[in-house]
Amino acid sequence: MEKILFEEKQKFNQIWIWGLFLTILVILVYPFYLGEFYEIQNYLSIGILLFIMLLLGFTKLETKITDKGIYYRYYPIQSQFREILWEEIAEAYTREYRPLIEFGGWGYRIGLFGKGKAISTSGNQGIQLYMKDHRKILLGTQKPEIVQKILENLGYGKKADI
Repeated sequence: MEKILFEEKQKFNQIWIWGLFLTILVILVYPFYLGEFYEIQNYLSIGILLFIMLLLGFTKLETKITDKGIYYRYYPIQSQFREILWEEIAEAYTREYRPLIEFGGWGYRIGLFGKGKAISTSGNQGIQLYMKDHRKILLGTQKPEIVQKILENLGYGKKADI
């Protein structure tokens, strides 16, 4: 049986994101309070905004590190965990990254200029994985020090010159 060494669940909990969405919602809904009514496009805008808010409320990144490999799930986009076995990984270490510059923000992202894939919900710390097949995956973490120690104990954790 696999031994779980680390588990983390992250959500989109940045106050500025929710503040922005609520501000937009108030701006869109305020005319109803004044007794004014909209055209169909405005109802659609409110519906889309509420859907996005609901989706973000349910979105979470779950990461597990075991003695067998690293598992991650970006729910609700991925209903099942993705498995990355240690045999598939050439390098693994934690690092600080620049979400906006490297990947265009948070979420499920594909980076430009060979940066690979990033899956994150907030912050600027991640688990960088270089796969033996040359894929690059960055998983966001809010606990980089703990993850770094686990990776070092598994024989990873140091950035090699590629």
